[in-house]
Amino acid sequence: MKNTLRKRSNAQKGVALLVAMITLLLISGVAVAMIVASGAESSINGNYRSSSSAYYASLAGLEEGRGRLLPGSPYTIVGGNGIPAFNTVAMPVNQVTYIANPDTVAGETLTTVLNTYPDNQYDLEFGGGRLAAAATAGTVSNPPIPSRASTNAAGIPGPMYKWVRINPVTEFSMKMDVDNNGSLDPNNVLYYETANTPPTLTQNGGTGTAFQVLEVTAFAVLPNGTQKLMQYLVTPQVFGLNFPSALTLAGTVGTYVGASSNPYKMNGADGSGNPPAVPGCANNAPTVDAIGVSAASMSGKRSSAFANTTFWPANCK
Repeated sequence: MKNTLRKRSNAQKGVALLVAMITLLLISGVAVAMIVASGAESSINGNYRSSSSAYYASLAGLEEGRGRLLPGSPYTIVGGNGIPAFNTVAMPVNQVTYIANPDTVAGETLTTVLNTYPDNQYDLEFGGGRLAAAATAGTVSNPPIPSRASTNAAGIPGPMYKWVRINPVTEFSMKMDVDNNGSLDPNNVLYYETANTPPTLTQNGGTGTAFQVLEVTAFAVLPNGTQKLMQYLVTPQVFGLNFPSALTLAGTVGTYVGASSNPYKMNGADGSGNPPAVPGCANNAPTVDAIGVSAASMSGKRSSAFANTTFWPANCK
């Protein structure tokens, strides 16, 4: 009886060690899985951060390109740089204009940024060799237009886009058969016809309500190598608004009768009663409606709801 108990006891030796090793193995597996998951999450966050940064950097380039196409902008490039005034003559199909944003701290210049970051997208849209044959503002003899948001200006990093390209579009570049003739025309530029309902693209333009469609492309590169290419299609939009008063409300509000006291005047100074005279300024400005309403079409039609006010001339405000 004693021999049997001793044999069973010897058979169970080392079981605790085996259980401990299995437990340690399971714990190690869980730890490794948590480390891998944490690394994957960090990688995903890093990729998202890089993607978002590249997106906004490229968007900044698009917005500069679009902003500098506004004729009223102090830094407009319309009327020069290969971009004619809108609704006069068309920007030719072989014209390409670049705005460059070199990183001067890294030694980039207007003439080298396009060599370092070449525009490979243009030939994919317009056909092989078309960029080399285009009239391009972006060569050594005809350098790109400098960006207004220079990177690292005054030691503060700016938007990290490298260049912005502005060019007209064709059926071939957009892969869109606008006139529905069964072919993609590579030679005629497209216009946006605002008089049609709904507005449409057309190959007939340059007069009346048709304005040329331009393509704005921005290319951004982050320090970690992340790249982003984005594009807009833009065209001028003329609303034909006519505001009959300083404050114009859409619609009609019935009949309004203004105060019968002395005419109000505006000179920017707080006060009541008759305003003091502005030294050296003669009030010879015509009477202008201060508050008015306009029809829903905003075409300038007035209702009877007006408060007439006398304004000082612009140089007396």
